[in-house]
Amino acid sequence: MDDDVKMMDPDLEYICSEIGLTKKKRRLIAEEYRIHNLDDLLKLKSRLENGGELGSMVEEIKHKLLMAAEWRRKYPEVNVLVDFDEDVWNDWKKSCNEDVRNDGEESCNNYVAGMDADMNKICESIGTPKKSRLLMIKYGITSVDTLHSVLASELELEELRKDLVQNLTIASKWIRDNLGFDVLGGFDEELFHNIRKIHDDELEHYNFAKFYNTWCMGSPHKEYNLNHYNKVNSTSQLLDKVIELETAATMESPNLREKVGNFDHGTFLDKAFRCFHNAVGRKDHEGKTYVVAGRTQSGKSAVKGVIQSMGGVLEIPVIVLTKGVDESIDLNEKLRELSEWTPVKREHVVVGECQVTVVCA
Repeated sequence: MDDDVKMMDPDLEYICSEIGLTKKKRRLIAEEYRIHNLDDLLKLKSRLENGGELGSMVEEIKHKLLMAAEWRRKYPEVNVLVDFDEDVWNDWKKSCNEDVRNDGEESCNNYVAGMDADMNKICESIGTPKKSRLLMIKYGITSVDTLHSVLASELELEELRKDLVQNLTIASKWIRDNLGFDVLGGFDEELFHNIRKIHDDELEHYNFAKFYNTWCMGSPHKEYNLNHYNKVNSTSQLLDKVIELETAATMESPNLREKVGNFDHGTFLDKAFRCFHNAVGRKDHEGKTYVVAGRTQSGKSAVKGVIQSMGGVLEIPVIVLTKGVDESIDLNEKLRELSEWTPVKREHVVVGECQVTVVCA
């Protein structure tokens, strides 16, 4: 056995070595799939059935680990370091008939008639057994084009495993985004593993960005949010995802987008959200002043509408100061109209009273 892999105990390390998993694959098992010992190995089947986190597992690794887990389940008292070796493994494979896969399904390398070569190649690469492919044909999935159309129709694929449907959806999206790609010649397990990892990373960023927007951006001075602030700053493109989600939520209203006219709301919101981000977890942050100037009847009220909607997204109050009762009532009505389909409810846009005396020396 070559150099040990950190985070993997000696028993599992030895089994992986004897069943032909290279050091690179063992490191992947420990670091990415979080399988560190024999207890984790025995939990693999249930984790796969739940889908999600292990959906991108390379098929060769999945197959061998599942068979090794079944061996351990049958022989729980065996001293692995003494009594397990390549001969034991070969005998065990023969007893499993080598065609058996998770849930008793057949090998993932079987070509299925009724499904074209490209679709068979995709199924092989994402680990789809023959039984599941026959069910896919039943649902009308026989080619890449029919895969796209069936998924777009949101048909309930109740007889297919959830993790399989998820992998098919991810593969379908990637192929649509890469039109002209040679599926038969270039799509394989390694490529899908990378595609799935990118998808999982993006999903993690999306979920964290939603959390950050809800719990941190609107409450900037809470010191316990500083760790979240540091994570956003240290993770590539995560702040861009935060701002993207905030901007989309702010400008979701078609009414507001129409009324805003030529105002460059994208640049304004980008700067504003960065300012709120820079205050997260920092009591000493002094904020920043923005000046948006324009002639009379140039659309400044719509700019206030954007700020009002931004305040609704961040769940913070927005106070607009103006002069004169008539002006206040007029602006209030405009802002009420601009609140339609934004996070701010119409009834929450109100006119307050404030008297200010200015003394000139």
